[in-house]
Amino acid sequence: MDGTPLCDECIADRLDLSSIAQASVVTSSASGTGGFERLRGPCGLCGEPGPVIRYNG
Repeated sequence: MDGTPLCDECIADRLDLSSIAQASVVTSSASGTGGFERLRGPCGLCGEPGPVIRYNG
């Protein structure tokens, strides 16, 4: 999504995952690798503030 910050809930919803925990495991492990960073801010889809991940490559 072109560097748009996304929350785990929206990622789980878009990928049709059965739980937010599945998205959280992946986003937490991806943080700091391959240009991904985890930070606090508004989600680019739902607008809710909280932990989000984005590609900053």
